[in-house]
Amino acid sequence: MMKKAIYSLFLASLIVSCTENLEDKAVREAKEYTEKYCPTPYVNDSRTDSAVFDKNTRVFSYYMTLRNKADNKKAIDANKDKLHKLQKEALDNNPGLKVYKDAHFTFRFVYYSAKNPKEILLDDVFKY
Repeated sequence: MMKKAIYSLFLASLIVSCTENLEDKAVREAKEYTEKYCPTPYVNDSRTDSAVFDKNTRVFSYYMTLRNKADNKKAIDANKDKLHKLQKEALDNNPGLKVYKDAHFTFRFVYYSAKNPKEILLDDVFKY
């Protein structure tokens, strides 16, 4: 009987110690996504280079590269509101991010130029 109680307590402590909080989960998932998929193939002249989660600020940052026709600072600036709206809709409709949106995490998308990799074409932030 005592052995069962000790085993149960040991098992319970293992389960509790193995659980991660939401911030740690976000760090792990962003890292795993980047390692497994990035850089992604280009789709509509856009690709994801990496994803990072900062526990201190609770911000998911996605770093993207735009090429060809999409790599156009003037066109992006002229359509900034429309692009913001489209990105917001994509976030709102992504069920995989629901737990993070419900926890009021912030999402940041930084788009770089393929022609000039140091040039930021758009830096857009979404707070939930």
